[in-house]
Amino acid sequence: MKAIVVATTATRGGLGVFGMAGLCALLTLGCDDDCDAYADEAAGTAIVMHVRNDLTSPLYLATNGCTSQILPFEVRDEDGHELQLQLPACVTCEGLQSSDGMCEASCMSPPTIYLAPGGLYELTWSGQYFAETEMPDSCYEERAQDHCWRMMGLAAGVNDITVLAHQSCTDGSSSGTCTCDSSAAGWCQLSSSGYLGDEPLEETATVDVPPGEPVLITFAP
Repeated sequence: MKAIVVATTATRGGLGVFGMAGLCALLTLGCDDDCDAYADEAAGTAIVMHVRNDLTSPLYLATNGCTSQILPFEVRDEDGHELQLQLPACVTCEGLQSSDGMCEASCMSPPTIYLAPGGLYELTWSGQYFAETEMPDSCYEERAQDHCWRMMGLAAGVNDITVLAHQSCTDGSSSGTCTCDSSAAGWCQLSSSGYLGDEPLEETATVDVPPGEPVLITFAP
């Protein structure tokens, strides 16, 4: 079998009209690296959480960072390593196999949940997180990078889930406090994120994945 010879000015910084992944596709023998091994995984095991406020004052659940998701919690695996719940880049490792990975710099205001005394808020985490990964240079469409972020799905095992809740929130309203009309379950989403200035309270539940029922996390006196 003859290999097809392609003339190119390939460098680590750029490959002209061919990306490295495209160049590999043109070669009869292809490249040795298995780029499929860096594809996004399925979401994995979804976790349903019931966050209950047994305090006499409201709580505020919010997400740190630029995201439209409600992720007011941290997850650590059975080895104590914190999982990266938000994608720190524009695209995952899989996305970098077919694009340059560039995106516009923007930051979405994360939503904030008001949880009244006695209220219960249900949230579902897909079990999706991101792992820092070294992908072979030949798998990148454009410039190779030192690392990329692969989407992972939560596997079976023991994980610690820590919910973070703030006790104070201020906004630009006349009252200066963050309020909204609560549902029958005792919660609502604020129209603006507000300013959470205090150190959050923390409550942790140890979860054996997959759990057979929703995980109850209670903030109590």
